[in-house]
Amino acid sequence: MLTEKHITIREATTKEDSLIAKHSYQMWLDIGVHESNILLEWQNITLKFIEEARRDLFYKAFVAELDNTVVGSVSCQLFAGLYPNVFKYEYFLLF
Repeated sequence: MLTEKHITIREATTKEDSLIAKHSYQMWLDIGVHESNILLEWQNITLKFIEEARRDLFYKAFVAELDNTVVGSVSCQLFAGLYPNVFKYEYFLLF
């Protein structure tokens, strides 16, 4: 018998910034960016971006939970370019 599950959407807390950074990293991998083209400091770069965007760009993050487990996230802010830039310089030379 199938049971109905409910997804809860809520605003993320600052304690979840690392999780949101990991989701951002995974997004790049999922769209085909090879990990060798991402800076090793991607997590620190992304966390710094989140902190600055929260302060300067009205950044908000939201998480989706199923059975009290985060299964997804989304972030938004005022547009300030394609940030955070976690790519190695050589990646841009491929285009």
